[in-house]
Amino acid sequence: MACRTKRPQAQFVRLVRTASGWTLAGRGQQAGGRGAYLCLESPSCWTEKKLRRAFGSQAASLSSQLQERYALTSSLSISAALS
Repeated sequence: MACRTKRPQAQFVRLVRTASGWTLAGRGQQAGGRGAYLCLESPSCWTEKKLRRAFGSQAASLSSQLQERYALTSSLSISAALS
C-alpha cells in the first residue's frame, strides 16, 4: 500500500478498520471489514510518514506496532537470505 509494490498476498500484513480504529490482523487470520495491506518484508513501508496519508492520527501507533511485531521477523528472513 505505502510503496504500491505488487506481490503475492502472503508477503503482506493486513490492517483492519474496527470501531476503535485500525488494528493489525494476525497472519492467516480472517478479519472482516475494511482493510489495508502493507509489505511484510519492507520496514521502510512502515514509517510513520508513509502511513500518515492512509491512517491519519493512528499512523504513529501503527508504525510502532508494526516495528515491534515484525522487525525481528524481517531481519531474520534477510539474514537467512544472505547466508
